[in-house]
Amino acid sequence: MSSNPFDQIRFDKLQPEHLFALDPQDSQVLQYGIPVSELAWSEAQGVADNELTFAAMQGDKVLACMGIVETFAGCQGTAFGLFAPALGRAWLPITDFARDHIIMESPLKRLEAIVRCQDIPDWVTDEPCPKIRSAIMVEWAAREASPQVRWAMKVGLEPSAVLRSYGAAHEDHMLLERILP
Repeated sequence: MSSNPFDQIRFDKLQPEHLFALDPQDSQVLQYGIPVSELAWSEAQGVADNELTFAAMQGDKVLACMGIVETFAGCQGTAFGLFAPALGRAWLPITDFARDHIIMESPLKRLEAIVRCQDIPDWVTDEPCPKIRSAIMVEWAAREASPQVRWAMKVGLEPSAVLRSYGAAHEDHMLLERILP
């Protein structure tokens, strides 16, 4: 048996059970202000039914659930990733797999992800011109990237917009996207 811990990680087609078995990182316990633990079986089945959804596994332990949920069949989807705490070096093959086998293999013209970003400070929003203010917020949130923003960028999504006071918990989020020509 190999001593390389990366050899022990496999990527299985996502099943609803994987979503319930995953103990998410503290920063992911709430999604858009709603507890992940309140996910219904039918919702988990709906996510798992999408073609490009996977579970990163180490033995029987679910390390991550990730993929693309089609929002408009054949043309647009939302990328997601939920991760177990303390992934350590397992983060690398999980990120590589998500980039190479999910994001880059998706034939959908538009992929997007909405992820938690750092709260935008007031001084960033003081710009009176809306277009300039929007560009400054995106630049600031990408430069001061939260772990979620950093991961989305590492898998090939590009910052597009900041969504202020978004979701049930009124937190700042960033929209990232990949658009095919």
